[in-house]
Amino acid sequence: MKKDRYYSLGIFLAFNVVLFNTATHANSSWYWISETRPFDILPWVAIATIIIETLSINYVGRIYHTSEISFVLRYD
Repeated sequence: MKKDRYYSLGIFLAFNVVLFNTATHANSSWYWISETRPFDILPWVAIATIIIETLSINYVGRIYHTSEISFVLRYD
């Protein structure tokens, strides 16, 4: 049973590599449209991200150990 799962996963991954094997090129020219610099808002965005992830794990995953989850998210 376990071997079948690994074979299926391997075939699926090989199929995706062959089917979706494309090269991409990023356009790195962009213009910052606001007066706020990214480093000014970075701490607030990081704090908001940790809070959102903690709440998501707590309530979607039904794991109600907020202090342990926030510790793992901060130091992972």
